[in-house]
Amino acid sequence: MQVLMKLESLNKSLAETKQMVKKILAKTSQDELETVANLELIEQPAETPEELETLCDQLQDKDYRNKMVIYLSSIGGISLGDGTRRIMRTLATNTVWSDFSVSGRKGKKALKDTPILSLIIKSSQKRDHTLTAQIIEKEVGETLKYAPTRKGGKKQSTE
Repeated sequence: MQVLMKLESLNKSLAETKQMVKKILAKTSQDELETVANLELIEQPAETPEELETLCDQLQDKDYRNKMVIYLSSIGGISLGDGTRRIMRTLATNTVWSDFSVSGRKGKKALKDTPILSLIIKSSQKRDHTLTAQIIEKEVGETLKYAPTRKGGKKQSTE
């Protein structure tokens, strides 16, 4: 009996997931889908501050920036935190992020002074229109806070 109830619950969850996918696909234009399918905007994450600076320069081009928003919003994640970490891992390594905080405290560079923070916010809001910039900034701050101790970070444990 419990097995049947569990199967019924799984079927209901599957139906809900299908509905969500249909809604997402309805919101996504064919041009956006083709853009995501054909783009390799970032071959690998920036491994140095110079590479991240090059990306910042490229983001000055409005067309490139719009394509990046579409591309990064397609990365997804099961939560805001997961999606933020996925986007940030796509953009740069934890070694690079170790030198940043949102506002530039503790001798770090300020991410808010770069077009990267705006890119992350717009990409996240494209996935979920209910998110505010403040909520996303807070999550970016949390991700930056722990970057030094994550894999590839500057303070990663060698044990």
